[in-house]
Amino acid sequence: MEEKRKYSSSINDVMLLPRSALEFLKEASAIELKVLIYISSQNGVFENEDVCEALNVTESELSSALGFWRGAKVLRIGDAKEIPKKASQSKMDTMQEYDAKELAEAKTNDSAFATVCEFFSSQFNKATLTRADLNSLYYLYQYVGIPCELICEYIDYCAKNGKRGTQYLVKTSLGFYEDSELDTTEKFREYLSLREVADENVNKMRQLLGIGGRALTTTQKQYFTRWFEERQHTFELVRYAYEITVDKIDKPNLKYMDTILERWFSQGILTVEHAEKDRESYKKETEGENNDTFDFDEFLAIAKNRDI
Repeated sequence: MEEKRKYSSSINDVMLLPRSALEFLKEASAIELKVLIYISSQNGVFENEDVCEALNVTESELSSALGFWRGAKVLRIGDAKEIPKKASQSKMDTMQEYDAKELAEAKTNDSAFATVCEFFSSQFNKATLTRADLNSLYYLYQYVGIPCELICEYIDYCAKNGKRGTQYLVKTSLGFYEDSELDTTEKFREYLSLREVADENVNKMRQLLGIGGRALTTTQKQYFTRWFEERQHTFELVRYAYEITVDKIDKPNLKYMDTILERWFSQGILTVEHAEKDRESYKKETEGENNDTFDFDEFLAIAKNRDI
């Protein structure tokens, strides 16, 4: 028998991972695993921005990963931070077990639960549901108390992302439902809608900047997340900032663009039309001023003229 290898490490370089994460290693994605390792290395105290920069992930990817680990009961929400769980009294911590008769009766007599089962079957490509499938769905519906319509939204989300494991569905659903910003159908749909628009806008930016299919850099992800998810700029407004930037310094520059967009955002300028009027007003205000003074745009061009 092959001898097991032994490795040694300085105690100062050791970090602790929650043992409860072991049973989810096969289901977790690469991003979800990286997020857990990073958070554990920080003793559970971190800023989202730092995680995104360190792992080169977007806010959306981070949010999904945190939701998965919360649902898996590996992380719990703390005050302004995520903390690896040791123990919790949450009602959602214990998977309930139901006998076959109770599950069959629920599927027959409860139309809402029957709807969940039918939708799960169609989205997860399962002609016949196992007892484990029914038990998991009934746990979410009856014990946790997630509304039928919202469970179906979670099912659809997992299926569209190619995650058709029942355990993954349970953990992801619990993670979303535990988040007060995603615990209703309306909130969850709004979240998905914003993500869809943001993803479409990022693809448009790839084309505009000539990035193509290459992986985005950490800096690019940070700017795109800020523009399309946090501030929710339209692509048209960002493109207008791009056009102004190229007109001033003859090349794209994300930092220059962000300076323009930040100014517009702080002044409540949300459309290209409004931005054009603002720019014309600025030009009129500066006409006839002493030529020795700096034009604001020219100053930015000098200050920001380096590639990002």
